[in-house]
Amino acid sequence: MGFNANNLLADLHTVNKLATKYLKNGNLSFEEKLRLMYFFKDYGDIGSIFTQEEVSLSDLYDLSITPEVAKGIYEETQMFLNLYKNNRKCLDEFEVKSDCDNYLAPLILKWEKSDEHSQKVYHDYLTLDHRLDNMDERDPDYEELKKECYELYDKQKEASMIARNARMDLERARRKLYGLDNFNLKWLFLLERQIYEAIMVIFPNIEEIKMEEGV
Repeated sequence: MGFNANNLLADLHTVNKLATKYLKNGNLSFEEKLRLMYFFKDYGDIGSIFTQEEVSLSDLYDLSITPEVAKGIYEETQMFLNLYKNNRKCLDEFEVKSDCDNYLAPLILKWEKSDEHSQKVYHDYLTLDHRLDNMDERDPDYEELKKECYELYDKQKEASMIARNARMDLERARRKLYGLDNFNLKWLFLLERQIYEAIMVIFPNIEEIKMEEGV
């Protein structure tokens, strides 16, 4: 399944630290916002793990969901749910679209400029190549023009590669943010509530579980 409850527990703790930092400072860096966004992306389908009709004890331990880890998950989700409920107005102001736009803007500009340059060099090459095709090989300028045409061809290939790489960088960045530019903390609230409720079902006596030192 690619799921490990210890990783979930650590990530929940990070979410709480970042949410608390946001409340204190009124903002987060884009990289910090990305961590919240990727938490949702990584665990968005977690319900399929917790809400199976039958989850055996061996299944839980295969996923590292020991009672102690479950208690930690329960407490971290409970902390975030309370944090959100008590500070909903402030946390609902959290947004990432402007950050995403600012992140993509220089990549878009780089691609547009490199693509424009590539097309110009290609046009210049075609013009020169056409001129060469219509020139008599005995013309004293023929060899010089031929050399210039070869050089321009190499420049065109280089410019085309630069534009291609810029486009690939832009597409990678867009895939990185795909579906997340409208992300808000309510998404995390609903996800963590689902995890919290599932843990309560799997471990109905969760409050009685004693945490081991270091968990």
